[in-house]
Amino acid sequence: MLSQVAAPSGRLLDGCHARCLPPCEALLYHALAVPYGYHSANLDDSTTTELHITYASKQLELTEQSWAYDRSALLGEVGGFVGIMLGVSVVSVMQLLQESLARAADTLMAKQ
Repeated sequence: MLSQVAAPSGRLLDGCHARCLPPCEALLYHALAVPYGYHSANLDDSTTTELHITYASKQLELTEQSWAYDRSALLGEVGGFVGIMLGVSVVSVMQLLQESLARAADTLMAKQ
């Protein structure tokens, strides 16, 4: 995992883009067929159609995605987590050692 984080810029991104779905694009519109008032000698009413297409809303929603962490922030988070875990394990070992020494001292005192 750390080798992927430390990979040259772009290589990890290319792998993600190969696995991820493409961004969504959608157009919402309403279609309505209305009678057409244009008449010509070559056209009759059965062959003439007018199609009005209007957007459902004039509002545009633009969203942008970006990475939540850059490399240095990710390494900092991982380093902080590893530091906490090492600190917890050192405290646990010290408590275990203290309890073991206390029990050993109690058994030695009981034998005397």
